[in-house]
Amino acid sequence: MLRLTAEGLIDAELETEFYYHRKLQYWTIVHDHEDFYECFLITEGSVYHLVNGVKQLMTEGMFTFIRPTDIHSYERYGDEEVELLNINFRSSMVEEAFAYLGEGFHQRRLTGPLLPPQCTLSPEQAAWLIGQYERINAINTDNKPAIRSAARGLLIGLLVQHFTPPPSDVHPGAPKWLNELLGQVGTRAHLVEGTGALYRLAPYSQEHVCREMRKHLGITPTEWMNEQRLQHAAVLLKQEEGSILNIGLDCGYSSLSYFYKMFSARFAMTPAKYRKLNRKTAIPVRGSEMQLD
Repeated sequence: MLRLTAEGLIDAELETEFYYHRKLQYWTIVHDHEDFYECFLITEGSVYHLVNGVKQLMTEGMFTFIRPTDIHSYERYGDEEVELLNINFRSSMVEEAFAYLGEGFHQRRLTGPLLPPQCTLSPEQAAWLIGQYERINAINTDNKPAIRSAARGLLIGLLVQHFTPPPSDVHPGAPKWLNELLGQVGTRAHLVEGTGALYRLAPYSQEHVCREMRKHLGITPTEWMNEQRLQHAAVLLKQEEGSILNIGLDCGYSSLSYFYKMFSARFAMTPAKYRKLNRKTAIPVRGSEMQLD
């Protein structure tokens, strides 16, 4: 097995290198990477990707994040031609990106599994990535700091756009459809509509939704919706200048008194007091001080 190194492939000042394979040699040498990561996008055609003992069919739009320990190669798929964009990042650059994104990014999701992470890019997403490649290639080759900065920005963008962790409120034991439904019902329009939006968008009956939410979340749809409304109201009270009445309406509460009652029960203070204690602004306005309720 061949071991590739960053020293032989990636400029130390750039920390990254692009290779656009218009005609890939289908039978490539089995190899791993000592000290760099690799991302590749299939831009046209199909090819077999052999990685860690598994044979995968890679088709147009598939995007893969290869770790240094992955052992891989390519094999021809039938009579198919293939083109792929390959981006190599020194391990130091990727580790700095992980550190920048912080614990909430959960990098072990990417580095821990047996197989490298994959996703399928839409035509628009693939075009964006190719455009970034062309933009970075257009930077003067003598301006290595600019190329390195652009590559770092690209790496962060790829990690955040395509390998972001699932929302913290995903329930591991719940069926996929339920997690997707709960993730979908989060706009202001849905909050105003309330549980009606939940039942309308659900692929199952109202009764089934109620049973599954009780089973996996331990609460009713109404309780879940109230929590989403109140959490959203708390965010708006901290971030926006609208009246408390309008914030309540935006969150689905047509009665101001009921909004006060529900909010006070949840946060142990009125909406006005919550705003006073939590709202901060980088643009202070004269006379903007709010009184505690």
